[in-house]
Amino acid sequence: INAEYMGIYIMRKGGFVFLSGLVFVVLVVSVYIAFVMPDENKPITLRYHGKDVKIEFDEEHVPNITGETDPAVYYALGYAHGQDRLWQINMLRALTMGRMSEILGDRLIELDKVFLNFGFGRVAKEGLLIANEYSLNALSAYVEGINCYAKNARMLPIEFQLTNTNFELLTTHEALTIGMFLCFSISAQWYTTILRTSLAQEIGLDLAEKIMPLDDSYSIFGRSLKVVSEEQLKKLGIYSEKKEKHVRPEFVRKLDQANRRKERVQDEAKIENHDLLMKNIPSAGLSNSWVIHGNLTATGKPILGVDPHIFSSQPVMFSMAILNLKNGSVAGFTMPGMPAVMFGRSNYSSWGFTTSFVENMDVYSLKIDAARKNYFHDGAWKLLKRYEHLIKVKKSESILHYTYETHHGAVLFPISKAIAKHMPDMIQYLSLLDSPVALNWIAYSRDRSLDAILGMMNAQSFSELLHYGQMFDSSAENLAFATVDGHIGVITSGTVPKRESIISSAYIRDGTNKSEDWVEQIPEKDMPRTIDPKEGYIVSCNNKIAPETIKGRIGTTGPITSRSIRADEIITDIIKRKEKIDTNVMMKMQTDTLDIYAREIVPYILSLIDKYNSTFFDYNTQYTKKEREGFHEIVNILKKWDYEASSNSRGALVFNVWTREFKETILLDQFPEQPQRKLITNSYFFLHFMGNLIKNMSKGVNLDMDLCLAQPNKHIGSCLYSMFESLMNTYRYIIRSVGENRNNWQWGTVCSIVHPHTPFSKTFLKFLFQKERPCTGSVNTLNVGKSTVEDDRYETSFYGTNRIIANMDATESLEYSSGSGQSGNPFSKFYFDGSAKYKQGKYSHYQKQLSSTTQE
Repeated sequence: INAEYMGIYIMRKGGFVFLSGLVFVVLVVSVYIAFVMPDENKPITLRYHGKDVKIEFDEEHVPNITGETDPAVYYALGYAHGQDRLWQINMLRALTMGRMSEILGDRLIELDKVFLNFGFGRVAKEGLLIANEYSLNALSAYVEGINCYAKNARMLPIEFQLTNTNFELLTTHEALTIGMFLCFSISAQWYTTILRTSLAQEIGLDLAEKIMPLDDSYSIFGRSLKVVSEEQLKKLGIYSEKKEKHVRPEFVRKLDQANRRKERVQDEAKIENHDLLMKNIPSAGLSNSWVIHGNLTATGKPILGVDPHIFSSQPVMFSMAILNLKNGSVAGFTMPGMPAVMFGRSNYSSWGFTTSFVENMDVYSLKIDAARKNYFHDGAWKLLKRYEHLIKVKKSESILHYTYETHHGAVLFPISKAIAKHMPDMIQYLSLLDSPVALNWIAYSRDRSLDAILGMMNAQSFSELLHYGQMFDSSAENLAFATVDGHIGVITSGTVPKRESIISSAYIRDGTNKSEDWVEQIPEKDMPRTIDPKEGYIVSCNNKIAPETIKGRIGTTGPITSRSIRADEIITDIIKRKEKIDTNVMMKMQTDTLDIYAREIVPYILSLIDKYNSTFFDYNTQYTKKEREGFHEIVNILKKWDYEASSNSRGALVFNVWTREFKETILLDQFPEQPQRKLITNSYFFLHFMGNLIKNMSKGVNLDMDLCLAQPNKHIGSCLYSMFESLMNTYRYIIRSVGENRNNWQWGTVCSIVHPHTPFSKTFLKFLFQKERPCTGSVNTLNVGKSTVEDDRYETSFYGTNRIIANMDATESLEYSSGSGQSGNPFSKFYFDGSAKYKQGKYSHYQKQLSSTTQE
């Protein structure tokens, strides 16, 4: 089928679409539904190297795969992923390999350059050289399964037809690249380093470390929950009696109020329209997990709850599957493109991951010559490694692009602010750079993550589980687990280098100084972990890993999250009531919408209003009578709020809009470009800074600061003025967006959970491919939803898209929930069928069924 009629027209937002293009779409869709769309729940029997394997689907289209050998099972998983998620796999490959322009045209060139600079594809080839035999066989069989489906399909999925794209057969190193990107996206250290450094250059080290602190002093809750306790550190032999001093290395001290960057000259004409760029990379980010010992559960066996928070897409990143392997059944969420259950359970254990913020990466400033042939290090010029790439561009000429590498790692270059605002958040951090940097990450020299996850799936003992759990070299994550023999634990994975001071890893390091080089890594035995703590439970919700008394202060520079405090609050309350925790309790926790951050600071906001209300309105007479009445109406809503952030909550509407409006008044002078400022104000660190600012103002402190930009007013400070004005803007926004009908004043009215599809969310076919539903929860709730503002509407595209609860009793059961569906086919009834159940807080149930077939 010739898609020339579509051309670029469907790719341009608001662009003219020829009638012939519409006719073409209708024709393709009709043919696809009538003749090509498979009978999705029909069992499939395959053969792999002479061995039989069968795929059976349940009523929600979850594949249950049974084969004569493990490779045959992985082959069938690849086939199932090919049938349901081939376009997703193609997009993930294109993204990680820097080949998006090849599929979607010249507006993806800058994104391709960035991903080529990271070097995922190059490193993945080296990763294949160290993978064990089981992993290589599994990966090879899985890739063959995907390719088998693609080669034998009567027609490729509809997206291939509409974009006139063929499916190039997948290779094992391309599949490993997808897995490597997942590990990379979990590791947040590199961009927090860039962010903190940029902030220090702009406002000075002291103030920067108040906004992004390196200790616990900034918690608005008065405490910081740690994954690993001091008692556990002492048992592990990694407790330090002497607390490491907060000493800034010399290179860091030089950052203090350094001369800020000169504006980079950019050709704005070349970036006039980047609507097609992927604003939401389908990648992992933050997450929740908690694990409960059998002493506290109704069954007497451990229970694990996990829900990764990722940038949503349609379909979502993960897909449920059941694999019947030689060592037993494994059930859980897989990632199309990889032959593994990323979080789920086996007959022995259950597991899941959360971002740990452990310091497994370093960013180095570089001095490179004008010809980009050499870099300066240890008093001499050294040769840059250079790699040549040909970026193929659809409907245009190919472009030659060079990537570079130093002994520190891959070289990353600054991107312009104009391009950054069209880029995914993860990539926007590069716009904060002044000059090239090198990213040092252990994956550039070693990554055993595939061996680790497949080993965990097959582990049959506690020692095996611990062995494989410590092998995740490249990802900065906390691995939470529970076992059938009663163990619970969290292991901090990711290979971490030894450093003279952990403070140095919080900032961009001096790449010219040999003393800053990586020399050796911290041994696995010295990494933080907690096994069977006396408290009987562990909470890992992106909170700090360990107290500052840990040797080397590993894992102490991360944020303090409201979610961790709330989870701990619920569990300790149950323990105090001497009740037992069961699956229903875990479900209620995962769907909890109580905003304890708001509960903490709203009373201070209200006290400031009571104290300064008259002063503010006496000296600011520009407001109309209706605006004044509206101001006090939303204040009354806050006074009556129960702090639940459900979709029908009026208080959540007011508070979440006010939070955004107040953030918009801070750092305006220092970061006038909204995308760059948003990177700071949307961080978890900034929530505490903002909360402490409100608390301090209630004590008469910080009423006026240079960071707050407002109308000069001698009667009220700039920060206090900003707080009042933000409340007024909240009323204006609600009237503008919702209207006068108070019945519609609800959080879910202005905020939608959005599942964008690449590329068709940016076309007139958005109605077919993109899915939405009203928001529930906020960035501060266990039922998380991190919202941004697009076209004056709040959109949540970052939330717990998939959830599991594993009860380690004899039933070998698993409760699971997906915010989307199993299929990537927009015409399938399984495309978004999980959304309704997810919205209601309901779960699907898996329980192992005895199989009549066994493996050889």
